[in-house]
Amino acid sequence: MSLGLKQALTKIAKLAHTCRRFEGQFTLLWHNSSLSTRRERRTYEAALDETMS
Repeated sequence: MSLGLKQALTKIAKLAHTCRRFEGQFTLLWHNSSLSTRRERRTYEAALDETMS
């Protein structure tokens, strides 16, 4: 099963929020080999934005 972009970003944000709630440190592993197109880079940047909010 594959998540859509919006669903994936929502899930990342929830995980980051839960981690902060328990004073943990959220780490997002994203292989840079999947950042070859502009769309992939925008998706990655959106994921980072979600973890910071």
